[in-house]
Amino acid sequence: MRAVFLVLLALGLAPLALPQDNFAAAGVSYNHTSASALAGTAVYAHVVAGNSWFFSSLDVIPASTKPGNVATNFAPGLAQKLFTAGWLDLYTVTGAGVSWAGSNTGWTWSGGEMPIVHLPHGWAIALPVRFVKSSVNNNSNYQVIATLMIGKGW
Repeated sequence: MRAVFLVLLALGLAPLALPQDNFAAAGVSYNHTSASALAGTAVYAHVVAGNSWFFSSLDVIPASTKPGNVATNFAPGLAQKLFTAGWLDLYTVTGAGVSWAGSNTGWTWSGGEMPIVHLPHGWAIALPVRFVKSSVNNNSNYQVIATLMIGKGW
């Protein structure tokens, strides 16, 4: 009976072990320094070679509430897989790109860690914690953004 259970468990986990060339995720972010603590984040990644990935992030951060204004940061860059432990992959991510709020345009850069918990059939939960620095946001300090995202690899 135990052997049958182990075989069924291994067959059920088989989709988790398949390599994925692409990954996209979106979710809600928490940023205690923005005008509203909740924001939106999306990421896309494509494998370049081995454990290295092209990585891009899009953050939409509230800059003011009255009138409503957001700072949008788009930062393409690289992600590097640090290790895998069972269903968990840990990546370090960094990127630099363009930031805009209304008619003001400038630069942004970000970096941090992104753990990804793999689920069956290519789905995953990503829990990145990153810093973001932008030249156009009213708050010019580094902002720490914690995110909960759901994504899919293909």
